[in-house]
Amino acid sequence: MPLPLDRPHLIFAQRFRVAWEEPAVVARRGLRTARTSYAELARLAGRYARGLEARDITKGDRVVIWGANGSEWIASFFGMRLARRSSGSVGYRGAPEFARRVIGEVSLSL
Repeated sequence: MPLPLDRPHLIFAQRFRVAWEEPAVVARRGLRTARTSYAELARLAGRYARGLEARDITKGDRVVIWGANGSEWIASFFGMRLARRSSGSVGYRGAPEFARRVIGEVSLSL
């Protein structure tokens, strides 16, 4: 049964019993503090899941998430789950050579 990727909040509502406008992620960016609500995180995850489908990323395709910790990374992780895909992650603070080697060895789709 396909997931309602146009309504990711339904999946988040089943998983997380929280107020939608409460912050899900609070991140320091320099002198600023960025807050992402659960509603925004659900919206971003749904957009990521739809993007995977638009790129024909299917079950079994390999995807690596490589980026800084924060709302975008979390949304991409949950987007993978919404689309029922699996992913691996590479620590963004590691050496770029290591990330390139991993990416080259695993035949990534994205």
